[in-house]
Amino acid sequence: MSIGAGSLTRKLYIEKPSGAVDAANQPVGTWLAFKTVWGRPVGPTGMSVVRASMEGVPITPGRYSWRIRYRPNVTSDMRVRYKDMIFSVSEVRHDLDRQEYTDLVCQLGGNNG
Repeated sequence: MSIGAGSLTRKLYIEKPSGAVDAANQPVGTWLAFKTVWGRPVGPTGMSVVRASMEGVPITPGRYSWRIRYRPNVTSDMRVRYKDMIFSVSEVRHDLDRQEYTDLVCQLGGNNG
């Protein structure tokens, strides 16, 4: 079963670092368009957040996941732009079994966001 187009309702722009460096060989922080994809936000349930806080796990504010169709070439050095928000990709989780989706675990802000 593949992801239905009807559930992917948010237009996302995936960007990658340009790789450009300045005279001191430091990254200049510019971003290039990589892919425009459709996705949907996937977040923890309220109960999982409560359970995590009870177990002493720190809760990271501004942490989101975006589910997109399977894209094996998306990496954690990229970022996601949605409307006027920038999300740095901290983890990429691929559906290795059926290769139907990729989840991008992101942090709001970061990467010049």
